[in-house]
Amino acid sequence: MASLRRPSSQTQRTRPRPMQLESLPGTTPQASSVPASPSRTPHTFHPLILRDGWPISPATNLGRPSPSGSSSTKLFRSPGSRSLGSLPGLESPSLRKAFPELAVEHLEWNIDERSFEQLVGPQHQVRHIARAEERGIMIKQLEHLLDFLKAQLTSFRYRNNARLLGRRDMVTAMVSSEYKLPSIYHVNEKVIKPLTQSSKCSYVEVITLSEKAQVPTWFVSHWWGDLLHGIVSSLRAHAALRHPDSDATIGAYWMFAFASSQKELQEGFGEDPRQSPVYIALKNSRGMILLLTVEGPPAVFQRIWCNFEIALATEELTHLTFDVVAHDSTGAHVLTDGLTSTEAASKTRRHPFAESGGTARVKREAIFPVEVMRKGLSVNLLDAKAAMAKDKHQILNIIAGKSVDSKLDLELPVYDEIDRHLRARFARLSLRPAVLQHPHLDITDNGDFPILRAIRESGLTVLSLDLSSCWKMTDACMRDLAVCLPQAEESILKEVDLNLKGCYQLSSFQVFLRQLTELKSLQKYTLGFEGCSALAHGDFEHFGLQLKERENVKKVDLNFKGCYKMKTSSLTAMTEHLKAAKNIKELKVISPQGDDLAYTEPEPELKRPPKKEAPPAKEYTSVTSRMAGIG
Repeated sequence: MASLRRPSSQTQRTRPRPMQLESLPGTTPQASSVPASPSRTPHTFHPLILRDGWPISPATNLGRPSPSGSSSTKLFRSPGSRSLGSLPGLESPSLRKAFPELAVEHLEWNIDERSFEQLVGPQHQVRHIARAEERGIMIKQLEHLLDFLKAQLTSFRYRNNARLLGRRDMVTAMVSSEYKLPSIYHVNEKVIKPLTQSSKCSYVEVITLSEKAQVPTWFVSHWWGDLLHGIVSSLRAHAALRHPDSDATIGAYWMFAFASSQKELQEGFGEDPRQSPVYIALKNSRGMILLLTVEGPPAVFQRIWCNFEIALATEELTHLTFDVVAHDSTGAHVLTDGLTSTEAASKTRRHPFAESGGTARVKREAIFPVEVMRKGLSVNLLDAKAAMAKDKHQILNIIAGKSVDSKLDLELPVYDEIDRHLRARFARLSLRPAVLQHPHLDITDNGDFPILRAIRESGLTVLSLDLSSCWKMTDACMRDLAVCLPQAEESILKEVDLNLKGCYQLSSFQVFLRQLTELKSLQKYTLGFEGCSALAHGDFEHFGLQLKERENVKKVDLNFKGCYKMKTSSLTAMTEHLKAAKNIKELKVISPQGDDLAYTEPEPELKRPPKKEAPPAKEYTSVTSRMAGIG
């Protein structure tokens, strides 16, 4: 670290003597203006630079093969331990692209039993939690683990003892690298396994101080090759949106690596998959978080475990909220399923200068790196990978509805069906940020981001698209969006719910409306145009005439509030056609002024005067009977 200190003013006045450089492969040596002294050995510079608390120091890889003939990079190798360089996700893509001649060899860790006392305390006792689905981990506990690993990182070693080009070039190379370590694979090997080996429990049971505090609220789906630094940053950003009033010690997240013991990791699902901790933890959670990394490989969509968890949330556990967090060099970007609690509370502006909840949501989505979802549009369960072959065997059998030990039948149509549903789920999640980045992002079938094809080929019976407050929605984007509707002869679509509230640049809906009219399988129409102040074109009168002649239409709900450029005569004529249809049970058409054009006042009933009740008959008794006591 002393070599990186800023030189004093006295040193700055003296020009340093240039170093004698060795020639690199593919280059010619350059003569120095000042020859090096023969009595002095040229200095070999070994810098150590911290970036976000982590040392980043690429060493020169001169293209020479390793002794074994392999040029693979070795990382995280402590004395007496095996190399972890074969684990995936250990090299920075940006470093390999910008500086292919530079590579990090390995890091030395100084982790032993006494080091673990800094993590759990000297007299800490294991608190067993019987149910694995209740072993969530808090963000503060993850941050404590990250700080522990930073403290244990001691030094770098270089693959080749070669001279570098100098301090300035080395600093440039290291700052260019976005290399942050370690991954969950490393945490499992270097911390979780040795820490839990004697007690045979999970990591959460070792570090917890209260069993009740570890009950998870969110389920995290991620790849084990993701870096711990990015995971902590992503969860912190998610908690700031979903739980703004709480700190990192409130609310736990269920992560397989920290919630399961090594024995449970090996056992898998057991005989009944729906009694496994993964299924129960996902079922009891409020929602699922999908963690993605922009700089590394999109491995989440290529892992069988992640696809299986998302399939459960899509097919069975539909009550779950589905959020996506993408992490890149600028930080974490959160894509939420609907409005957050804070945004919902400020859904309408309280004063002219206040920001509505929809505007806050659009600002988040406009900067979301939606390209990271591209691999999700071509997900394939049969091509997905797993760390253990038996996991993939069991998961594919569970999806097919068979026992976990049955023989695989890869020709079953259920796998293609689940693939289409997963692609459509990723496409709908990506639609809002893709529209906000249109036309720079081509979402058509022949474009580089074919969202609409994934939605059209999903085979779903209900199409629900929420594009409210997407103020960049234009007529060209709406024409492209019409491609997501299936062909009339192949359509099994029964319900369409399209929310275009606040799309004030949209002026024409004619192309999309024409496509809707051709779909004779539709039974329910819900179209919201509230606040589309520029909307003026759309043959809604013909639309109402077509629906009048169909017998399968049951519901029509149209909202034109605030669409002051729409012709009232066209909307009135459409409403009359729809009211004449006897099969439509639910009809609602809101005019630009906010009135319900389909509302019909009930006929007043004739008020008849109430019948007067006859007075009771008088009873007459004689004086003789009263005296005798007979009356």
